[in-house]
Amino acid sequence: TIAGYPLMWTMEHGAPVLRALVESRIIIRYLVAHDDSELYEKFRAYGVGHLKLLKLHMEDFIDAAGEAGDGMRNYLELISAYVNRDQYEEFVSINLGGNFAGIDMRRMADETDLGDDYRLLFQPASSNVHGEWGAIDMNVFEPSAP
Repeated sequence: TIAGYPLMWTMEHGAPVLRALVESRIIIRYLVAHDDSELYEKFRAYGVGHLKLLKLHMEDFIDAAGEAGDGMRNYLELISAYVNRDQYEEFVSINLGGNFAGIDMRRMADETDLGDDYRLLFQPASSNVHGEWGAIDMNVFEPSAP
């Protein structure tokens, strides 16, 4: 999809997609390198836990609003189905830690020979996604004439 939209080829517009792709590459390589079923289960459980948290937040939002449109109800049903797919949500834990592996993405990348991907792609894309000053300065402001 991104290849068909040249505007997405810039860091300004494509950073969220680029970041997600590089992060996925690092995580997959990390999981394969460790070849550990317990680590994979932590990865899966971490993601399901975050879906459960989203489901709970949506339920609270709908309760507070007193109503929900069809789209929101359908989305809540979809999320609920994923949360409950392998086990009842009552048994799903929510981990609010930094990530499933207990180490940061930079270390994960370095361990799997993807340090350059982290430094040259993931980190700059993260700056844009998080609205850091450098990204705002480069993409929002235009220098004035002296």
